[in-house]
Amino acid sequence: MVDGGPLSHLWLCELFATYGGVAVEVQFRLAPEHVFPTAVLDAYDGLKWTAENYVSLGANPSKGFIVAGESTGADIALVIAHLYADEARRPALTGLYVACPHAMEPDTVPDQYRDRFVSREQNADAFILKADSIEFIKSMYKPDTKSSLFHAVNFPDHSKMPKTYFQACGADPTRDGVLILDQLWRDCGVETKIDVYPGLPHHFWTLFIHARFTQKHAEDSQRALSWLLGSESGWGPKKPKPGETTEGEASA
Repeated sequence: MVDGGPLSHLWLCELFATYGGVAVEVQFRLAPEHVFPTAVLDAYDGLKWTAENYVSLGANPSKGFIVAGESTGADIALVIAHLYADEARRPALTGLYVACPHAMEPDTVPDQYRDRFVSREQNADAFILKADSIEFIKSMYKPDTKSSLFHAVNFPDHSKMPKTYFQACGADPTRDGVLILDQLWRDCGVETKIDVYPGLPHHFWTLFIHARFTQKHAEDSQRALSWLLGSESGWGPKKPKPGETTEGEASA
């Protein structure tokens, strides 16, 4: 909400493009100059623009239309997917890729899962993202924490969500929010998959780029996109044969 930009997540767009897909990355305006809900509305404008212009982009959303995000972007992806589905927009979304969102606040955890929400205190002093960091970001962004435009958990119903892939980091204040969202989605009849990285901090793959566990994360992400695109048996991007070129067949 206060820092970062498209280059931070270019790797995910590049991975999607290896499937022959078209990746559209949205730069939303940042706090403190632009407070809640500016970032979400910017991203939703980007999603609607993509849905209205996929022909000119050379994309075919019937092959897959995915909204993806990491960290703050994951929270935004969840919210705009809800808005898009609730408005019954077309073409319909076919998947969500959601990596370590903040997910929810201590006072917005659904009652039936409240006893599972311990990571905000357990990992309060974790490396990379601390509980105090979350509070600082909120002080800049100034959200209404109980608004559905802040966290998707605040929507009353999640049954319209497309199949969703989650990632959670074990040494992360946000960990339990992600685990609860995965269970909440399943309880609402949504198909999900989740990868959990025990002992690793929030968004670790951006810092430890040569570590073996980061390579595993990249492989997991590749498998996730295969699953979201309905090509799970292929487990990986489609590599063109010598002399072949790929055409845009999906959009994210």
